[in-house]
Amino acid sequence: MLKASQLFFCNDIIKREEKRLSEIAKAKPSRRERPLKRLPQILVNCFLVLYAVFFVYRLAAAVLYPYPIEYGEGAVLYEVFQLSQGNPVYLYKDNSAPPYRAAIYTPLYYYANALPISLTGISSFVGGRLFSGLAALLAGFLIYKAARAQELLVYLSGTTQRIRLSRRTALCAATTPFATAPVYAWGVLYKPDMLAVALSLAAVFVLFLYVERSDPRNLPLTISGYNSVAVGQLGLSPEDLAAADHRRYVAYVGRATWAALVAGLLCATAIFTKQSALAAPLACFFFLALRERRLALYFAVAFAGLTTTLLVLFQFFSSGQFFTHVVTYNGQTYEIDWLVTALGFLIGTHPVLLFFAVVYLIGEFRLINFTGQTSALPGIWSLYFIAALLVTFSVGKVGANLNYYLELMFVASLLSWWLIARLLAARPKLLLSSKRWQLPLAGTALLLMFGQLVLLHHFPLLADGANTPGPLSWQKGAEVEAEVKRLAALGPVLVEDSGWLAIQRLPTDLDDSFVFGQLARDGQWSQQSFLSALAAGHYQSVMLEMAVPDNTSEVELEQLVQSGNYAPFPGRFSPEMLALIKPNFKPEKRLGKYLFLTLKK
Repeated sequence: MLKASQLFFCNDIIKREEKRLSEIAKAKPSRRERPLKRLPQILVNCFLVLYAVFFVYRLAAAVLYPYPIEYGEGAVLYEVFQLSQGNPVYLYKDNSAPPYRAAIYTPLYYYANALPISLTGISSFVGGRLFSGLAALLAGFLIYKAARAQELLVYLSGTTQRIRLSRRTALCAATTPFATAPVYAWGVLYKPDMLAVALSLAAVFVLFLYVERSDPRNLPLTISGYNSVAVGQLGLSPEDLAAADHRRYVAYVGRATWAALVAGLLCATAIFTKQSALAAPLACFFFLALRERRLALYFAVAFAGLTTTLLVLFQFFSSGQFFTHVVTYNGQTYEIDWLVTALGFLIGTHPVLLFFAVVYLIGEFRLINFTGQTSALPGIWSLYFIAALLVTFSVGKVGANLNYYLELMFVASLLSWWLIARLLAARPKLLLSSKRWQLPLAGTALLLMFGQLVLLHHFPLLADGANTPGPLSWQKGAEVEAEVKRLAALGPVLVEDSGWLAIQRLPTDLDDSFVFGQLARDGQWSQQSFLSALAAGHYQSVMLEMAVPDNTSEVELEQLVQSGNYAPFPGRFSPEMLALIKPNFKPEKRLGKYLFLTLKK
């Protein structure tokens, strides 16, 4: 048997060799290389720092801003506030009679935000936006750790070796997502998307660290790999070395088993934060199935066990309404035109990022043919990228938005910087055929990334299409809040965005005009009772947000009101509701895009 001192010596050899290889990545470039690397790197680093500042600014502005930023936040806040009043099954109620509620997400985010409201009694967006912002920062930290933990195959001194990314390159990978439009716009909102993404990334990271990176069969630095050294210095037999490797493998299997169980629980938690968080469990399961079927089984048991248990409990306590809310109420019409438009925006605004990620993916799959080790199998981040790319096609559902791209942005950033790191370190295997092309391509890749960052311009208060709250937003929001409060004192108010009522703890009969408008159109909700109340004059006033571009002038807005051509955004309220609103209500006051109508006497 291999003695403890001998095993320690062998492990010490391995650690020293790993340290030597990691130092290769930190080596300074030659004077000839510096001009090609330094200037593009400086440009990219400066822009990433700038975008990181923009995101922190947006997070602080969103947390402090007491009014809705994006449609849908208000409906979530309304559900959270009502839940905090002490009715645990309030979320998923029968909508056969008013008030009509649509809790379209799985419950974790609702319950997590109900706790601070229960303690403070204040109905505001602060807690949920802070949750989302911290989840986004956690996601960035996981990308940083993953970037640092990966070892990339490159050609160094005529041989294939492994290197680790420098801290600066890993920071670039971690901060790039925050420069993208989806993460910048949706990473701070009062919505469950970002928390679900953080939990999904955590599940993938656990398997990456404790399964993919820790598998001794994946590493060239096993004890058996140092057979000649060990035999020469310790007089060890091949049997002793094989036994030592077996002990390392047994220890790895134990850690990997726990990792598979933890990943399954994290994926189930992500699903119960937002039901569309399917990319991570798909990637995790296929990743484990390709390596160790036992681990795939452990993952499936943990994931299915927790998911099924929670599903049965919520379905039982909601009298069967849980499934109706989180599935049926999300079954909006799927339109190809909507899908093409959404994917066109994604590709048009993030072409370099997606291109680099795909090139890295192709390079990894091509490497499979040139090695017989377990590492030849696709990595979990590559599988995660493919799964996230497939999930983005669900954006064709009417009403879907940039939130369906959040996972894709984080994973694409990681893969892109792994590709750039290969080019910066040395000629990557199978991607280049000549050493002389390495430096020009490295500089070109960084310049392309710089161009990508320029394309993603969003300067708060100047060219920000994501509506970062500024002084004008505060002033306008205060005016809208005061008008809603005044009208509510005169009688029931029907509002397009229930968030304006939730922040004042005012009741509403229709908490999500878009969801119920779609349900009525598809015949999945009977609106006759609601239409009867609307026609009978139950509501004394109506508040709409006119569907116009952000740069519409005050004169143009007033012309729309006077001509009667105003309308809310498509899908909000059913056609039958709108047909009753216009003839029976007259415009009384307009504050920017917000129009207040009162019942005609």
